[in-house]
Amino acid sequence: MTDTAERRLILQDLMLAASNLVMFLLLDGTLSATGEWWIAAVVALVSGGLFAAADRTRAGLWALFVAGVAAIGGIVWMTTLDAPPVGGFTRLFLGLALGLGGNRFVFGVVRPVPEFRRRRQASAK
Repeated sequence: MTDTAERRLILQDLMLAASNLVMFLLLDGTLSATGEWWIAAVVALVSGGLFAAADRTRAGLWALFVAGVAAIGGIVWMTTLDAPPVGGFTRLFLGLALGLGGNRFVFGVVRPVPEFRRRRQASAK
């Protein structure tokens, strides 16, 4: 993969992380929740690990897909309950921003992007 393509990959992931951070900042002011910061920490650790695994193996990529579908299903199911977790929902965006941005910063800026991820990006063209 060319140096330009790798830079594009890094910028793409960092922009996705930034968009999640902006969504958190916009929603947190209107859907504020108190004392639920642990949700962001858990989501950041889990998503960061899943993004790192998806960068390295096909099984990690499938684990990321399954976790994403399960999370979406869980959010849909929780919104059908009488008391949807609206306040905690904003923390999901913060956790995703930290997980994705942290993974791409470490494995893209500080260290090189893993080879499996570079091959997957090159074959996506």
